[in-house]
Amino acid sequence: MADVTARGRARAVIDRLSDKYDVPAEAIAVAWITHHPAQMQVVLGTTTPERVTAAALGSDIPLTRSEWYELFRAAGYKVP
Repeated sequence: MADVTARGRARAVIDRLSDKYDVPAEAIAVAWITHHPAQMQVVLGTTTPERVTAAALGSDIPLTRSEWYELFRAAGYKVP
């Protein structure tokens, strides 16, 4: 049950950031991944042109450290 709650909280943060930056949710997810301290790479599981375009917008989003951690915590992770 906690997973569903975390998923809902994460989605709410994604939606708010999506509105703030005026981009689709996919772009926020890409921005979060590309700002990860482990320097992860994005692997898209789609070939739909619209979704690829939406995801690509994430490379230009200047997520703040506060926003990055807000999404991290909303997904149910603890900050040490």
